[in-house]
Amino acid sequence: MQPLLSCVEAGELDRTVQERYALPPDLLMENAAAGMFRFLVERYRQQLFPEQPKRDGPDLLVLCGGGSNGGDALALARHALFAGVRRVMVLVPSKLSPIAGRRLAEVQAAGAELLSHDDPAIPLLLNTASLIVDGLTGSGYRPAPGRSLPLLDLVRRQRQAPQQQQPQVRALQQSGPPPKQPALPQPKNLPPLIALDLPSGLCALPSGCLSSEEYAPLPADQTLTVLPAKQELYYPGNRNFTGCISGIGGVFPLSAISSKTALLEPGDLSDLLAPPAPDAHKGSRGALGIYAGDIGSSGAALLCSRAASAAGAGTITLHLRDHLYPLLAGSLDNVMAQPWSAGRNRAYRALLLGPGLGRDTAAEALLAEAWQSDLPLVLDADALHFTGAYQPRPGAVRTILLPHPGEYEALLRLSGLLADTEVDLKQQELFNTAELLGQLAVRLQAVVVLKNSVSWLAHPDGRFLVYEGREPALGCGGSGDILAGFTAALLVSGLDAWSAAAAAVLVHGECGKKLAKQRGYFNPLDVCAEAAVMFYRGACNEPGA
Repeated sequence: MQPLLSCVEAGELDRTVQERYALPPDLLMENAAAGMFRFLVERYRQQLFPEQPKRDGPDLLVLCGGGSNGGDALALARHALFAGVRRVMVLVPSKLSPIAGRRLAEVQAAGAELLSHDDPAIPLLLNTASLIVDGLTGSGYRPAPGRSLPLLDLVRRQRQAPQQQQPQVRALQQSGPPPKQPALPQPKNLPPLIALDLPSGLCALPSGCLSSEEYAPLPADQTLTVLPAKQELYYPGNRNFTGCISGIGGVFPLSAISSKTALLEPGDLSDLLAPPAPDAHKGSRGALGIYAGDIGSSGAALLCSRAASAAGAGTITLHLRDHLYPLLAGSLDNVMAQPWSAGRNRAYRALLLGPGLGRDTAAEALLAEAWQSDLPLVLDADALHFTGAYQPRPGAVRTILLPHPGEYEALLRLSGLLADTEVDLKQQELFNTAELLGQLAVRLQAVVVLKNSVSWLAHPDGRFLVYEGREPALGCGGSGDILAGFTAALLVSGLDAWSAAAAAVLVHGECGKKLAKQRGYFNPLDVCAEAAVMFYRGACNEPGA
């Protein structure tokens, strides 16, 4: 797992390292800039070192702010000149911090061409440069209502013709005030824009900070972030602005890094799963009870039960409403089926409730009974409709909630954590995911998995995990039912709630990516066959997991 820090924590790490190791900030800045430039040379050599000299613009255009991020950009520009980049132009603000001022003197001596932020040639340079580096604002940026950075606004307007904007960016801009000046005609191929540490204007947005119309960071094609990466890069709304995220190491000592937030990666699977004993059998692998399905949503019951089998549950009993039982019982193979009226005749190790279950009084009573029990629970879909109003379950954390954004909003309202308007909530969900999600995990004493293009997992003790999904083929009906089945099966196997949720999210996402690459769009049930292999090999720590 790769540690992530908030922007505030990153600032604290910077100060701590300087004090503990007697390292001057200039040296840390130099190390960061050197690492970033090495990456640019490897990835964008053709733009930086063209075979024929450019006639219509610079090889490298650097957008420089007045703080530390601007200092990084200036140091990178100097590295570019020293390495033989022919023409480097730097847009410099009127005020610079002392450390950025020192970098400016260095890059000027190295031969950079300097322009002010209001130079009339800037619009043309933005179209004709081979490569653009964004160092306008960094992790210390804190926007304020009604205040913007003119150069940032200019660059954003010019690079975002309506047909090129992503839906979220377009919605933010269309609902805001009209631009002060029209955007220039767009060239066929805009030069790549590389953000240093994080795209300019990007930050966490706590409630009431800004309206959605006023928040629009500068979209990057690539973000080079000093490790540990900033968690704000992975907020679902912000992720649309960051392009490809690449980490730059070697700046901060590993021994100084401590974080409760981490990025889930494929190689983490074997550490999350427990290997099965050689003499394991269906009894030792655990019994799972599932309450799912209703008329019109019977597929959810089939999907989650088959997913639980693929994830290794020993026995699975699907409890169906009486009117649904005769319709589905014959469709099941290794899953046992029982009507609700038959009650329970097995001792379960965990329960899964919710996929397609319905929201009537019978479902509400069923959930209330399960909530009062000592059994580990996985709650999804309709079961989440009632959960937010409950009191926390006492004892160890043994509950996993799997809301998508709409269900998440309902949970927040029922739990009493939300007093703002729906617009404010949507903004916080997208642009400051950790704050409210962490509060909800504490309020219900449960592991909460907020399913999204980038999924966030929160534990009541303050831990977070982030999974970079971003696979559209998984955004379909039934995908969440599969994830619920995986999660419940891992809980039955004896994993704690945190490990079960993390492993399920990781396998679900990685299998979806693999299938999408092979087939394009797919039936979510197809994930099960891929997942069965990954769960088994991951648990056994075999190659290919």
